[in-house]
Amino acid sequence: MQEAVEGEIYKHGQYYTTCVIGVYSLTSGIKAFPCGIGDDYELKGEELVQVLEFIQKQREAIASRYPVKTYEGWQESGLPTFEDYCKPGDTVDEAMVDYFMNCVPPVSMSSSCAQAGEAYNHVPDDKNRYRATYTTFVRLSSSQWRFAGYCYAGETTNRVEAETSLERRIKEARTNG
Repeated sequence: MQEAVEGEIYKHGQYYTTCVIGVYSLTSGIKAFPCGIGDDYELKGEELVQVLEFIQKQREAIASRYPVKTYEGWQESGLPTFEDYCKPGDTVDEAMVDYFMNCVPPVSMSSSCAQAGEAYNHVPDDKNRYRATYTTFVRLSSSQWRFAGYCYAGETTNRVEAETSLERRIKEARTNG
């Protein structure tokens, strides 16, 4: 199912039409969407920011319904990415860790820490050398883990302030309109 938002369009203070905004298209940079009168409507300036912020709040509300982030919960939530569902510091279940460890062979795995095998990003270290960061989990108990963030291999310190495509688009819209 494709994520969409309906918005009412007003002209001169009067209802004009309803517009269906495809969220994936919006976060990909498209600003014009089909409306009930057969025309496309282009979101501009503050309208664009308002729609993006509305979507962000809705996604945050969905994610907050899950105090422990489970793999099943992620699938049920409908949120498109792990970054939309889970933030560094969140408690996750064993199935979530298993998902990441089973995608590709882990770069690091012990009884207390697990790091997904594919690099999330590359960021400079204190010597300005770019190093790979990995999705990292730290064990809390036999069935629960903490998502530590995106850490260098063998470490549990988050090195990346992950941003969803929606968060990037909001910043861009605030800057460029």
